[in-house]
Amino acid sequence: MNNRERRDAGLAYISDNSVMEEQKKCRKITQELNTVDRSDFEKIAQIVKKLFGKSDGAFVNPPFYCDYGSHIEVGKNFFANYNCTIIDVAKVTIGDNCQFAPNVAIYTAGHPVHPASRNSLYEYGVEVTIGDNVWIGGNTVVLPGVHIGSNTVIGAGSVVTKDIPDWVVAGGNPCQVIRKITEEDKKFYYKNREFDEEAMAHIESLEKQTKIWLTICIHSSIIQIIDENKGVFPMMAGEQKHVNTNAYFFFGYWYFFGTSFCAALETFRESQNSQ
Repeated sequence: MNNRERRDAGLAYISDNSVMEEQKKCRKITQELNTVDRSDFEKIAQIVKKLFGKSDGAFVNPPFYCDYGSHIEVGKNFFANYNCTIIDVAKVTIGDNCQFAPNVAIYTAGHPVHPASRNSLYEYGVEVTIGDNVWIGGNTVVLPGVHIGSNTVIGAGSVVTKDIPDWVVAGGNPCQVIRKITEEDKKFYYKNREFDEEAMAHIESLEKQTKIWLTICIHSSIIQIIDENKGVFPMMAGEQKHVNTNAYFFFGYWYFFGTSFCAALETFRESQNSQ
């Protein structure tokens, strides 16, 4: 097994010439990104698209640094502010609508603790996963193997050494959960400062439109499942039996679709009227 294969298998490996050749390709792209006209936003977005293994509407404020780029997968609307560093020896997966403040660093790489092992030049990479709607504050460091849950905020200056759950505010060194995020937090934009009526109406309108989109996606998924199973809808996981939908599921599904669609339509009308 060569060192690239060892690296990708999650084993200790050595950065030999073949590994460094891969990094050369990435450094040419980051060089292009970090020297482009900073006011040419379209060009920056194009370079980011070429750099990352997967992205959808991602934007990065240069300078930005990584080892491979192809090991980084980001969801929709990813934004990283100035001087972000992602050491992507292992895979880094970032969900939708994530935001990084300046100087955020994600490290998947590390070296052995014992000097004899470390001086052998063996190193390692352990993947990092970040959920949807995560905001990471400035000067935060995320260490190898960490998973950060969806809808979570990491305070500035944190060192994240272990997993952080969904829907929390966390911070510190080492980073720890401070409190849960609740529905009450929606009306505040900073500490005890509340949104004005105009801004709050806009937020609620966007939230309603998101619910409409989710409803449509659910219905599309149900139709796809039925189609893939040739009209037979599978039972819950663990059960081997299948129910022939025919008339039973046909009426049940369209009742569900009809009531949900009407609710979604009403929500859409309300959102249009509020604009």
